[in-house]
Amino acid sequence: VHKITYPLKPSDEAGSELGFIRDDEKGTMFIGEGSWGAHPRVTDDDKSWTLQSGSFNQLKWIHVSPEKASQSASVEIFTVITSRYDEGDNQTFFVDEVESLTEDDVFRIPANINLFDDAVYGLSVKYPFHLNQRN
Repeated sequence: VHKITYPLKPSDEAGSELGFIRDDEKGTMFIGEGSWGAHPRVTDDDKSWTLQSGSFNQLKWIHVSPEKASQSASVEIFTVITSRYDEGDNQTFFVDEVESLTEDDVFRIPANINLFDDAVYGLSVKYPFHLNQRN
């Protein structure tokens, strides 16, 4: 199962759900529910603070950038779809044709990779959250 939340903090104030409320400035983003090698579950329990979810095998490809003089530290999260099941429960894999990268281009998106493409935020989600651009 693929899941990413908006940045959250614990809260019991009005507008919170299950003890959490969105906090784009200081909240924690939760990513993934685990699905490597397991048959994906149905994603039928999204909350108001669920940013993305999907029912497929996936892994997270995370780019971490340290703070520099001209920019703050940041994280960019890509969801790589590794396989899907069709209505007949047949599994299709998407990993065999992914282009290899080298030490010189480890942050380039390789050819033939199958990335989750969110209708609002595109191919990745960034933290701090204000770095995201809506499509």
